[in-house]
Amino acid sequence: MDSTEFRTQHHILYFWRKQEMPRCFQTYFRLNDSKHKIILLVLTAAVLIAAGLAGFRIWSIQNCVKSTDQDAVKVVKTYLTALKNNDYNTWKSCLWQFDEKNHGYERKGDLAVQSLSIETVRLSAQETQRIRKQYGDSELAKSHGWTNDFINNNLIAVYEHYSAKYDHTKVSYTDGDIKEYVYLVRRSQYSPWLIWTFSGEASGIEKND
Repeated sequence: MDSTEFRTQHHILYFWRKQEMPRCFQTYFRLNDSKHKIILLVLTAAVLIAAGLAGFRIWSIQNCVKSTDQDAVKVVKTYLTALKNNDYNTWKSCLWQFDEKNHGYERKGDLAVQSLSIETVRLSAQETQRIRKQYGDSELAKSHGWTNDFINNNLIAVYEHYSAKYDHTKVSYTDGDIKEYVYLVRRSQYSPWLIWTFSGEASGIEKND
């Protein structure tokens, strides 16, 4: 008997034995397959749960880190850099609330800035103290739902000095040196600072800061 004939007979015998296998063994193998499926499902669920916990941990870390005063300075620098680079999306992302009334000239893809040079961006402790006192118990604060505690912890002033040149066929902003305060707010100590509003020309105040 050659090897080919032997293998053929062996396969036939195996097939016959499998067909004639007692039901108890067939049941065992079916149950064993079911166990494998259950194990696979359990392992899959464990992997998904582990991934979910890891994602939650990352989210928790990111949302449990307090935003510092220096983060407010970074936001203003990012805002000015976005103006310089005509980066509309980044520029808009720095704003607390986009107001068409105050930002009606800017258009997506065209901030109408021809050149911009950043001179100084820094915290202003004096202006922060003044603005917090001014808005405490004010009607404006009440209209936003801001308590005195919220204002004292989540309102800050940053001084900015930059020079810019605009395309006056598109905007009516004044060219030259701009010195003003930027007021930023955050929803909580774990939220990012965002630009709320601007003071306008601040050179007279800055001398005493």
